[in-house]
Amino acid sequence: MPTGLQVVGWVSPLWHATEIGRQFTYGINMSGPTMLMHFGYLSILFAIGAYFGAKKITSRLAS
Repeated sequence: MPTGLQVVGWVSPLWHATEIGRQFTYGINMSGPTMLMHFGYLSILFAIGAYFGAKKITSRLAS
């Protein structure tokens, strides 16, 4: 993959979820801090999405 597109892949939640999946299914050795980084990144994205989703649903129900 070209270097410019690798950065896009690293920011993608799909890459983080795939790395976690590889750890659990294939037993690939991953350090604890790396695993926490993947879970943390996905948790932050989830929290941001939940916040804006709840805000949008609330505004639609109020109008």
